[in-house]
Amino acid sequence: MTQTTASTIAFAVHRSSVQEVLGAIALLKHLAIFKLKFVRDRHLYQEKYSSFEEYCNTELQEWGGYQTASALLDSSTPCTEVSGGV
Repeated sequence: MTQTTASTIAFAVHRSSVQEVLGAIALLKHLAIFKLKFVRDRHLYQEKYSSFEEYCNTELQEWGGYQTASALLDSSTPCTEVSGGV
């Protein structure tokens, strides 16, 4: 096998893997958005927190708190727009 053929095969394998991972990330992002909307829209945080922002800043602090949740919610699109076949 020539180096060019080996490089072509390696590229094809890694390109496919990257596409699969990015597809999985897109699905997880949409799942996170769905769950955040569920908690926010049904006010499920109110038993323990006075606001959705307080909930996010406390419970989601490790992932950026309200700033991250707000960015995700602002970027949301319907799940039907997820592509990639994952």
